[in-house]
Amino acid sequence: MKALHDNPDRPFRDNPDFYVSHFGKEDCFPGHAFGPGVRDHYKIHFVHRGTGIVQAGGRTYRLSAGQAFLAYPDKVIFYQADTTEPWTYSWIGFRGDRVADVLARTRLTPEAPVFPMDMRLMPNLYELLREAEGRSVNRDLRLTSLLIEVLTALVEQMPASAGGSAGDGLPARKQDAYVHRSLDFLHCHFSEPITVEQLASTLGLDRKYLSVIFKEATGLPPAAIFASLSDGSGRRAAQKRAVHGRGSSAFGRIPGCAPIFENVQKAEGRTAQTILLA
Repeated sequence: MKALHDNPDRPFRDNPDFYVSHFGKEDCFPGHAFGPGVRDHYKIHFVHRGTGIVQAGGRTYRLSAGQAFLAYPDKVIFYQADTTEPWTYSWIGFRGDRVADVLARTRLTPEAPVFPMDMRLMPNLYELLREAEGRSVNRDLRLTSLLIEVLTALVEQMPASAGGSAGDGLPARKQDAYVHRSLDFLHCHFSEPITVEQLASTLGLDRKYLSVIFKEATGLPPAAIFASLSDGSGRRAAQKRAVHGRGSSAFGRIPGCAPIFENVQKAEGRTAQTILLA
């Protein structure tokens, strides 16, 4: 299944500093591939499940959940889903006069375009972009803001001053793959009374170990992420049933969460809160 979203708003000037062209998500078929070919814009793919390969600059990278890669404009790249365990990825396509200057502050290059995902923002970026897309008044600002957050995360995670190359970050840690599988599971089952123990059992992990690696990667326990996936009546239901593991069970009472909550919706006199994983 493929979901593609084009930005309905044209840039406010011919050469914007940052502009989101499109974004999407796809469960790829076995062997699905692009290229070798070039694009006329930047495009980052974030791998959520499965595996695949990326070929750039004469090198071949094998990617799995928790990793991402950047296609540069006018640079040849080839990528292909695995034939037995094809990947699911989301993406964001963008351009802008200042993008090249920002990327020059990272270790990423057209020859070394692979990097580990920032676990606080990138796993849920597609959902955040979809939410921003639904805002008719300030849609352009929200989309641009999310793009800048992604670029900021790249500069912080892959700074050029750190030396080495983007390929040095491979392969992704097994812990990150577990976190991605957890996020996928919670997205699919957010309306169900899932417990931390059930989530850990699904992944074949100890509950305490899952909580530790989850908080290490995202800064939040699984219960907090679960709560963030429910808003409106779904969120209130999640509050009532809570997550039956340790730690705070009520949305908004979880220690340390206050700085990352932001009111993002006011409708019918009700304020919904969404965790911003950044």
